[in-house]
Amino acid sequence: MVKSEIIKKKLENGLTVIFLKNKEKTVLINVGVGIGSLSEKSEVQGVSHFLEHVLFEGSKKYPSYSSVKKSVDNINGDYNAFTRPNSTVYYIFCLRKNFEKELDIILDVIQNPLFLDDAIEKQRKIIFNELNQAEDQIQYQSMKFMIDSILSEGMPRINPMGSKESLAKITKKDLIEHYSTYYVPNNMVITISGDIEEPFALVEEKFCMKPRDFPKRVEPKIRPISGEVLVKLVKNTDTSYINQIYPTVPWKHEDSDSLKVISDMLCAGKFCIEDVIRQEHGLTYSCWARSMGSKEDGYFDISLSSGKENVFEIKELIKNHLKKLDNVSKKDVNKAKRNLVKEYRDEEQDPAELSLAVINNELENDWNEFYNRKEKILQVTREDVQRVAKKYFGNNYLISLIEQKKSGFE
Repeated sequence: MVKSEIIKKKLENGLTVIFLKNKEKTVLINVGVGIGSLSEKSEVQGVSHFLEHVLFEGSKKYPSYSSVKKSVDNINGDYNAFTRPNSTVYYIFCLRKNFEKELDIILDVIQNPLFLDDAIEKQRKIIFNELNQAEDQIQYQSMKFMIDSILSEGMPRINPMGSKESLAKITKKDLIEHYSTYYVPNNMVITISGDIEEPFALVEEKFCMKPRDFPKRVEPKIRPISGEVLVKLVKNTDTSYINQIYPTVPWKHEDSDSLKVISDMLCAGKFCIEDVIRQEHGLTYSCWARSMGSKEDGYFDISLSSGKENVFEIKELIKNHLKKLDNVSKKDVNKAKRNLVKEYRDEEQDPAELSLAVINNELENDWNEFYNRKEKILQVTREDVQRVAKKYFGNNYLISLIEQKKSGFE
């Protein structure tokens, strides 16, 4: 068990630094930027992810990919990055004795990228390969199709890698413009986790970027859904991939915690929906439920795969099963609450997981929301679950279906 004391400080240039002081001998640094794929224009879709690749290709002090990599190897560290719809996060970790060098590397990479022409074209080819690999995975296709299906008309698509067409057109100028617009200290958060002295003065010394105004990022909005809506894409697969989606509420809404409890109940225990569709009817191998929310909107998704001839039957099974939540007991609700609280506590005790949770919550609103959510989960009652199930699991839902060309028995 590793406990962290969390200290937050905002520097004069607007940069938020959060220190997770604990007994870990490894120091992890996350640098998060409050911009991701959702705020990109269609013609440069994928530019956030492209930029994430390019930054590690060389900076002022570390002028090439090999220089960056060698410098990290010399301190027995590792590094990487990832792009999400509303954020881009870079990370590096090593033993605490090398913390100052570790911080120097990641901050030079972030503040002083070189945008080398050859490196940009190399990364373009790498991302093409990454995109091809992802598009060969039906789970990726299904998730992408589902998200595209539920977003409001005119919303940018949530596709961090972009399309092949947009990836081919992104220029060095586009990358620099995106960097100059959004990579500003007042749009960034740094978390540092480990057994070191408070790092605020050192970060302030090494982080020299100046604050600037930047455009407000786009928040996802769910399309209006009235009655049953079916959105279908036919693919040459051996099974069909089904998402039954109910529009719900933003993550800060009072009902979002009850929806989280319901999602846990549907994944395990007496109300497990997989037991119905798989064990009782033999229509799927696996099935899961999840509640998702953003600042503006939310949805509840039940996902599984099956033969296309089973779609209608599965839809009815899901609808009927959700109605059974009206019979939920206090014991059922408390069990789900304990499961969720245990997940939060496990995150708290893993410095890497906690660092990620803290930076994600801070980029969205406030890192304290991570702890507030646990307390709110504990307050959910049986009556809350019954009310919320009736309110959101009605006749308004969307089925996102990747349908196989032939039936499972042809």
